[in-house]
Amino acid sequence: ADEVTLESQKLAREFEAVKLERCARFNKCYKHVEAQVQPFYRSLTSYDGHEGGSAYLDLDDAEEPYNGGITFTACPPGKRFFP
Repeated sequence: ADEVTLESQKLAREFEAVKLERCARFNKCYKHVEAQVQPFYRSLTSYDGHEGGSAYLDLDDAEEPYNGGITFTACPPGKRFFP
């Protein structure tokens, strides 16, 4: 029984390590994309010297972000954001 318990504990540690790595990789990618959204949307929606709109991303599940969705919110220039 001790051998089975040790193997189970080893697998649990390996699973947690993979879970942490998955989360770290997801967050690295998400932060990269998130940083590009606002400047890109502002550039895309600016016109005749007027400042463009604003946009951002939100994670639906910050604890396990790869299990939830990502919400994209955009507000065109000259409009107010209403949640």
